[in-house]
Amino acid sequence: MHLQRPYGDELVGSVLSRAMRELGLRPTTLLQELTGQPMMQHSLVVTRQAGIAHACGMSLEDFNRRHTVLRYSIGFMPPERRRRMWASMLVATPKPKPPAALAQSAINGAFPLRYCPACVHEDLVMHGESYWRRVHQLPGVTMCIEHRRHLVGSTIPLSAPAPVPLPHELCCDGECALHLAEDIELAIAHWSEEALAGHTLLDELWATWYRQRAIECGYVRLNGSAYGELLARDLQSFFGKEVLERLQCAIGSDFAQAWPARLLRPSSFHTEPLKHILLLVFFQYAANPSYDPERHERTPRGSQFDWKQVDAEAVEALERELETLSSSRQRSSVDSLMKRVGLESSWRYSRSKLPMVAEWVAAFKCSCYSERQVGGRPRGKLDS
Repeated sequence: MHLQRPYGDELVGSVLSRAMRELGLRPTTLLQELTGQPMMQHSLVVTRQAGIAHACGMSLEDFNRRHTVLRYSIGFMPPERRRRMWASMLVATPKPKPPAALAQSAINGAFPLRYCPACVHEDLVMHGESYWRRVHQLPGVTMCIEHRRHLVGSTIPLSAPAPVPLPHELCCDGECALHLAEDIELAIAHWSEEALAGHTLLDELWATWYRQRAIECGYVRLNGSAYGELLARDLQSFFGKEVLERLQCAIGSDFAQAWPARLLRPSSFHTEPLKHILLLVFFQYAANPSYDPERHERTPRGSQFDWKQVDAEAVEALERELETLSSSRQRSSVDSLMKRVGLESSWRYSRSKLPMVAEWVAAFKCSCYSERQVGGRPRGKLDS
């Protein structure tokens, strides 16, 4: 079976919806013909079915690049995990559906299907029909970059299966808007498009870049580490609590443990694209600390250095490093850990003032992650 070549940036669900209408076939019949499997429905946003791509005259890899949101969904994953996920979507499998997490990351915090009236008008003039564009369906995108106008929302959820009506067949008049400045909403759309095109792919963890950027912008503690708590506070003030809640990216009251602060820490889990995009937009437009971290953290003149605060913050930093060791299955020495969290000098010369750190170190030396373990256990990488 052969299908009409997809339009530029057309969503896979739109391709299938047009094909069902043009061929007069039921969804189950068309999907059986294309995939060779008994499928009742198909996702609007992702696919792992090579038969659909081949019917359009494309390889599955090329089809995923041009007509699904796969690259957006994996755009902020650690390099190894991203490559593994991409490869898994291109391998023939008896499982008809893609991993649920990939589809969920593409619709989380999004509005229903959206379209740009100006794009629809141009499509009707050029093609005699309209179609659903990928970039307009990404979470948090409310504006068309090409026409610089707000998108119109439908009542069709992105979780709906194909077929769906095409934009020109709908009567919608409600604009999507976050009620932010126009350039901010356009920036969200721009960074989303960059992720969709694969331009945000890094060969390192995004946390490394974020920490460096935060420090450059002044979000830095007295010990030289990135000040994630202040960053989270300012990001919430910039976008507003209501907007973040609407996008399902609420921060809450514990700013030190909120997602903006967590994105600065090495992890394989913080990969929701929309949160990364909001942080990128914040760095682009408003990365200016609301108060001076150095003056705020200093104790009043005449008082002694606040070792209790340093002690507590050091344990938090060490816990984050332990999480990294656990995910990479590596061991480390105490000295190496102290150096990585910027506590080498304090631990060497003021150990008595850091009782919480001392207790943590004692427990660490008994764990499987310590190079020099109690009982003389082996050094190096953990056994699989």
